Amino acid sequence: MTEKELIESGQAVLGIEFGSTRIKAVLIDKAHNPIASGAHDWQNQLVDGIWSYSEEAIWGGLQDCYAKLLVDVKEKYGVVIKKLAAIGFSGMMHGYLAFDKDKKLLVPFRTWRNTITGEAADKLTEVLNFNIPQRWSIAHLYQAILNDESHVKDIDYFTTLAGYIHWTLTGEKVLGIGEASGMFPIDSTKRDYDADMIAKFDALPEVAKYPWKLAEILPKVLMAGEKAGTLTEEGAKKIAEASEKEFNSALDSALKEFNSKNDKLVKALLDREKITLKDGKLEGIKEQLEEIKKENDFLFEKPVNPIPDFQTGSKHKSDPKPKSIGEKLA
Repeated sequence: MTEKELIESGQAVLGIEFGSTRIKAVLIDKAHNPIASGAHDWQNQLVDGIWSYSEEAIWGGLQDCYAKLLVDVKEKYGVVIKKLAAIGFSGMMHGYLAFDKDKKLLVPFRTWRNTITGEAADKLTEVLNFNIPQRWSIAHLYQAILNDESHVKDIDYFTTLAGYIHWTLTGEKVLGIGEASGMFPIDSTKRDYDADMIAKFDALPEVAKYPWKLAEILPKVLMAGEKAGTLTEEGAKKIAEASEKEFNSALDSALKEFNSKNDKLVKALLDREKITLKDGKLEGIKEQLEEIKKENDFLFEKPVNPIPDFQTGSKHKSDPKPKSIGEKLA
């Protein structure tokens, strides 16, 4: 089976990695060989003394990265991805994204690179008798508790960056065991969070006053190969949203250049699968619009000829030569 046939039959697998400075999408075949890719560069921002990435940056980056992957697939194989065998997300482990019951992000994403949880990490290491680094999600949560931050009482769920993306696209609050081990210690015999350590955390006086229990707000732990959910219709739209906006914007500009009188009718005559977006410009659009204009010129404004500069048969008299100051005074 060729790469083109693999993609057309929906058997390719997509992986998207959210690194600290780049988001990369890689499409692979059944033998795990890369067959197409796309990338988006990004940087964290210092927000109120905390290193973070905004929700707009997260989703805009994912959408741009995927849009570039689609372009790569189109250029290499002349096809469009319509179905995938599986999608996987990985990201910067650890960190802290906390949400309320309405799925609202309570505070800006706190990334792994922040060193603001020293007090929490030290206390948890002592209480749990287990090394808890500053970057771990539980250290961020406990530090927010020690700081008496107002959002803590409203937490309904907290997770990592990869967990947030997966949850938004599938509706499933889950994490692979490797990712989960960066949130809270894992019991390797039960392949789940350590229950004794969770009980010790919940028993801390400063924690016990809150309406939730830790196990209730953590993602479910899954092993590699377990079904983690299915991309929802809303999730698919979320991925394609930005690339669709960029495509439509470029298409509107092209129609304007061709003096379209009825964009809706002209768009209906276009074969969109033969049009690709590359670096903000559409390829394959000009030829189609020229053909549509040739067969349906009534859909386009006719160019207005410039008004010629006609002169009468007689020569214009030149203005009289202005008088000098001496002549005016004579």
